[in-house]
Amino acid sequence: MRITTQYCPEQKDDSKAILKVLSMKEVEKAPGPLIGFVASGSGATTCTILLVEGLEDKVREETFSMVRDGDRWLLGVIRSGTGIDDNLQSGRYSPGIAYAKRGHAPSSARRSFHYTFSVIGQVKDDGLEENRQVIHPGSSAYLVQDRNPFSAFKHNDYLWAGNYWECEDWQIPFHKDFIPYHIGVYGTTGCGKSFLTRFLLIPLLEQAGCGVLVLDWEGRDYARYMPKNTVLVSQVKMDIDTVVTYICSRANHFGYYGSQRENNRIRQALEYLLRTYESGEESWRMKSEFELGDWLESEVKQHLEMSEGKRADYLQMYKARVAAGLQRIENKHWATILGKMEPKDLVERAKSDGLLILDMAAVGSDEKLAFFKSLGGHIRERLEEGEDLDLALIIDEGPQYAPWQPRGIQIDTTDLIQDLCALGRKHRLSITMIAQGMAGDIGINAAIRRNLNTHFIGQIHPLDMEEASNWLNPYHIPVERLLRMKPGQFYFIGKMNPSPTPLLISFKVK
Repeated sequence: MRITTQYCPEQKDDSKAILKVLSMKEVEKAPGPLIGFVASGSGATTCTILLVEGLEDKVREETFSMVRDGDRWLLGVIRSGTGIDDNLQSGRYSPGIAYAKRGHAPSSARRSFHYTFSVIGQVKDDGLEENRQVIHPGSSAYLVQDRNPFSAFKHNDYLWAGNYWECEDWQIPFHKDFIPYHIGVYGTTGCGKSFLTRFLLIPLLEQAGCGVLVLDWEGRDYARYMPKNTVLVSQVKMDIDTVVTYICSRANHFGYYGSQRENNRIRQALEYLLRTYESGEESWRMKSEFELGDWLESEVKQHLEMSEGKRADYLQMYKARVAAGLQRIENKHWATILGKMEPKDLVERAKSDGLLILDMAAVGSDEKLAFFKSLGGHIRERLEEGEDLDLALIIDEGPQYAPWQPRGIQIDTTDLIQDLCALGRKHRLSITMIAQGMAGDIGINAAIRRNLNTHFIGQIHPLDMEEASNWLNPYHIPVERLLRMKPGQFYFIGKMNPSPTPLLISFKVK
């Protein structure tokens, strides 16, 4: 029997194709060639398929198959293949071992090949239904070759994007009702996380009616490719806490170290002046980047003279620290804190334009996190007021905001993201966290990860093998496969996936 490569039906419009639901009459004809039979030990969710002799070089893992069990047809995915030869079992003597030792090819009479069949569902006239019956041993299995397996899903219930890993015309169904249940994207550097986000997730979220706001940590993965949709962090109005943190960081904390960085006379004077002159005709926000540094140096020194009184020795030291610290700040850095856009403006523009990317490259880590506190606080207020936002917030470099063990300001941002996840499910806010790892030092905080109900898992780091095996081993996906995944391939698992078993998906780069 000769097996050809899988056939992908042509679609005139990938984004709006109306997929016809399989009927029982249509599946009376086998979907492709016979590949084997169900072996003993079958269940309702999985079974083992014994391949017909000669097909071991034709059938591959992660290939769609259908099993005919009496009058029922079951759709599923072939996984976890094994080759068994009783004549070549290691650790004991057999004629096959003796032949192999002498360099002769052993007999293949007792050789067989098996695959695990992971059930997606039973094909019905109105779509797919969960299978609760044990699959009969001896049932025939067929390769899905002559039809699109995803045509078994009701088109009106799902959004369609991306494609199955081996066929660009087989679009993937996504359950739109679970988009606000939040998303995680995981994979090592170079596995295609930003490409997945740009070419699959962002179009999918826009298709769902969400305005998309992307926080680009380094300004290299999104902003550089979509400049028309990009706003620089310097254009955004920072709150006082963020401004103080930014100035002190750029000024090398005026020479202070340890706990004194957060609690010293100069920082106190700086914060007092920035809060006192935040509004009005003398507001520091009305000054240019060429004036602000000199004005601030003069005002801080005057404030220290008034507060320190007769302590001339300390006063001179403070003035010297102020001058040395502020001289480190260039005009372009002052311009960064003079933005005019409010956090609410970012949200509204993302919703009106469909997509807005915030390039955060111009500021340091502490300032980025302080800015996120301002933006996230605004979003949380609107959620607490009961507003349905229809907003998708994509957070690049997720562990920077919510690491495994948060410290300092990361404790605040981790708690904030947890609040946004909890409130967002009821008020149409979708959070997407992107990370190089799934858990531990390179992963996202466990409290946040538990709030993400849809996951895209690409090639992983060996440190993540244990976590990945906890997620994928129940579906008979060997974790070693994730160490060898090709760039652009991801396992799709969770609430948005209408299939109860993970699907290996990809996407077109346009």
